[in-house]
Amino acid sequence: MMELQKSLPNQKALTNLQGVNSKAKDADLKFRELCNVTFEKMKNLASAELEHLQIQNLRMIESCVLIENGGNYSREEIEWYKEQLKEIDAKIEEHKSKRTEVLGEVTELCQLRQKEALDKFNQAYAVAVDELTARDATGKVFGQPKREGQKIVRNEFAIC
Repeated sequence: MMELQKSLPNQKALTNLQGVNSKAKDADLKFRELCNVTFEKMKNLASAELEHLQIQNLRMIESCVLIENGGNYSREEIEWYKEQLKEIDAKIEEHKSKRTEVLGEVTELCQLRQKEALDKFNQAYAVAVDELTARDATGKVFGQPKREGQKIVRNEFAIC
């Protein structure tokens, strides 16, 4: 976006400025789409993957078969594993909330930066259009004296 913004003063025609503006809008759209894809991946890592770990912990406990049922674990051993996994699950929940908080902050910051970049470009675009119309004496404001002069010249040629 910055490169496009820097190229605005170098444009020689309004159509060129409009082309640069179109490219900027396309770049903004691509950036937003990239942000959305990235946020979805981050959201997945922030919650779904951690929930998957918690489910795996639960399945591990459920897969423990007691010695009296032909397995390899005693009741005390399974209880000890449950206590250990409670601590791990509590840490996972803590990390999940931290990650969700960071994701919200990053999302907000990204949206703010995107809006700021687009606003700066739009301001530079408006200035470039004004400078071009002033330089070429075109447009509603800067073209009025030129049109008045042309009108006078046409009238004078019609009289001659």
